[in-house]
Amino acid sequence: MIVVATAGAAAAAVTFGPWYSEWAKSPVATTTFTVPSGATCERRFGSIGGEDPEMRAAVEDILASPDIFDKLDINEGIRILRADRDMTRTEEDGTQTDTSYGTPDYLTADDEYQQAFALALNLAVLAELEERGLGTDPGQWMGLTFDGETRCTGEEP
Repeated sequence: MIVVATAGAAAAAVTFGPWYSEWAKSPVATTTFTVPSGATCERRFGSIGGEDPEMRAAVEDILASPDIFDKLDINEGIRILRADRDMTRTEEDGTQTDTSYGTPDYLTADDEYQQAFALALNLAVLAELEERGLGTDPGQWMGLTFDGETRCTGEEP
């Protein structure tokens, strides 16, 4: 969905992976950040899709721009997540479990941060597209997507 104390030298010594998505092996962009538990995470972005080639190229350019990650408002992402009162998980038996903020099944602090990161990145990409004057034609948004994959220290592959 994308701070971030980017973990500079510490992250350079960490090897992340394996990457499950083929595109993540050669991503458009990569960034590192630290989650509340202190784990260092690397998030890779790629697999940009959409019907409009100009929009796809713009998203790739935005994601490849190192300053996009400086524009992320993680606190706003957290606020939006916590305000969502319709968060549910479908159990194996088909029942729905409320996973909204304040319930026992809400996200862990690390998962909340990672989801807020992805949400904040999506909002930053949308704002940048608007600043570039793109997206004024609703048809430009058809199928516009990009994927992200995250790996953190201490996590089992």
